[in-house]
Amino acid sequence: MLVTNNLAVCQNEIYTFPDGTVETILANTSNVSDLLTIAGCDSIITTNITMIPPIQNIETVNVCSGDDYTFPDGFTSLNIVTNESHNSVFTTSSGCDSIITVNLIVNGGVALTQQESICSGSNFTFPDGSTETNIISNTSHNSVFQNASGCDSIITTQVTVMNLPQIDLGFDITKCEEDTVIINPGVNSDLDYLWNTGATTPSITVQQNGTYSVQVSNACGTINDSVQVFNTNCSCTFYLPNTFTPDDDEHNQTFGAEYDCKLSDFEMQIYNRWGEMIFQNFNVDHKWDGTYDGKIVPQGTYTYKIRYTNNLAEDQEFVGHVNVLR
Repeated sequence: MLVTNNLAVCQNEIYTFPDGTVETILANTSNVSDLLTIAGCDSIITTNITMIPPIQNIETVNVCSGDDYTFPDGFTSLNIVTNESHNSVFTTSSGCDSIITVNLIVNGGVALTQQESICSGSNFTFPDGSTETNIISNTSHNSVFQNASGCDSIITTQVTVMNLPQIDLGFDITKCEEDTVIINPGVNSDLDYLWNTGATTPSITVQQNGTYSVQVSNACGTINDSVQVFNTNCSCTFYLPNTFTPDDDEHNQTFGAEYDCKLSDFEMQIYNRWGEMIFQNFNVDHKWDGTYDGKIVPQGTYTYKIRYTNNLAEDQEFVGHVNVLR
């Protein structure tokens, strides 16, 4: 007996032929099974298999970076940042596979950061059109746009607030004639400087007395300050004679200090040999004429006490003796 069977089988299906041969169907194939019937006669069965390939569908889908996507089989990929591919496998009415391949292409939005500087109290309009008014401290803002693929582009604007320079040259300066002094307004060196000396440096070194002024500028404006420099003689000489002769001639008629610098808080006291104060003076230029209560004092040795503050703000005090001769 000769029998021919024509069959359609899905690709990759495992098929058992009448003679017991097992085969994974990867292509069209044919098998002849030679069997023996109960009556002892040959029975030949020819099996012709036509392979049914899976139905394949390929799709390309554009997504935005960071998006989630659910594939046809229900699987969801989260926070997608790189291209990826996924196969969704279904069974058709014929019992064979239907495969949908989805290729995801990630479209990244543009991410930019820009730096801006403004003056304190100014308004600023960001790329998305929003405006912040009276800005007095540093701020940041994200402007969100959609590109041609529908994904977000973000421009981050960082705004730095600048202030008008604050300068202080300090109090007037008194210095020794031979010394130099550095005048510094005490602000950052990245500003614009103009001194009345013509210098454009952050600080100047001076020796001469006079008025020194500076203009300091930035994008927000200009501010001015000045300082006076005074020179003083720091080598102060203070001299007291040890003898004077109040005898009505033209020489050595008074006793007092000789000096060549500025003094303050001056006081001079004269005592006789019994410790009685016979003269007191608070004016360095007012000298003792050798009298007490309008009378000429006797010839002899008298004690003086002198105190003052010199031009370097140093307190000085002396005790000594002066001889009165006639």
